[in-house]
Amino acid sequence: MRAALQVQLTSLASSPAVQKALAGALTEAPAAGRSLAADILGRASLREAPAVWLEALARQIPKATAAELPALVQAARAQRLPKAGHAGLVHALSRVGADPQVPAALRLEALAAAAAHAGTPEPAVLDFLLAHLSANHPLAMRQAAAEPHDRARLTPAQQLRLAAALATAG
Repeated sequence: MRAALQVQLTSLASSPAVQKALAGALTEAPAAGRSLAADILGRASLREAPAVWLEALARQIPKATAAELPALVQAARAQRLPKAGHAGLVHALSRVGADPQVPAALRLEALAAAAAHAGTPEPAVLDFLLAHLSANHPLAMRQAAAEPHDRARLTPAQQLRLAAALATAG
């Protein structure tokens, strides 16, 4: 039943009424409804993410439970942001990426989602990313740590630190 509903709503995601309903479910529904809405947002393939979805994700990510956060970050990462980005969502994702209480893989995913619009990474975030480039981490984690560097706006000093870290990366 859930799978059929998910397929149907995903196919209707271009409708403004469905977009608004999904945003409302993401922020106001019980946990199962929020989960379904996050999954649909993550699967919908729209040319540009609706503003109502970006607002809903920006509001929901900071108050998400540990169980809900991965689906929300995945949904946020799947969105095609407008050229100017979305400050609220980028801020929410950046906060997840900076939180040492969040599992490393999820932090890396959040930072990758925010990287194109996040500006210069904070020193602690850069330290975290550089540490995960080292050869003692699995390849998938090193790739995830490299992705935010590809789109981040690094200062010259940060570029030098990145170059030094890449010299020892596996």
